[in-house]
Amino acid sequence: MLILTVDHEVFGNGSGCLDACIRRPVERMLAVADKFSAPITFFVEALEFEVMQKSKVKGIALILKQLTDAYKNGHDLQLHIHPQWHSAIWAGDHWQVNEKLWRMGDLDAELAFDLLLQGKSWLESLMAERFPEYQC
Repeated sequence: MLILTVDHEVFGNGSGCLDACIRRPVERMLAVADKFSAPITFFVEALEFEVMQKSKVKGIALILKQLTDAYKNGHDLQLHIHPQWHSAIWAGDHWQVNEKLWRMGDLDAELAFDLLLQGKSWLESLMAERFPEYQC
């Protein structure tokens, strides 16, 4: 058995274009996977996309639609967390991520648990309207 997984995110420091780094490559991956009936599990960087959604970043709606469409077509979405996105802000031309929160293993248990719950909740709420059966 072969399991295909993809981290669904821009670069850890927030650089990268949603269209060039995520939307178009995922489109190509889905076309190949669908041709061979091979499901992909996308590990969705929930904190990143949540902050982008709240900040109304251009192109985020297309990314979120692509995710829900992928799930509809038999692919899977699961949680991926980079804690530096916790309370990240858009500084006009780049993201300011919290570099003190770079690795989950460096967090205290309470914050790590809170971020996991936050990401899980966001991912499930993204899917809730179209796919109420979805669970992360």
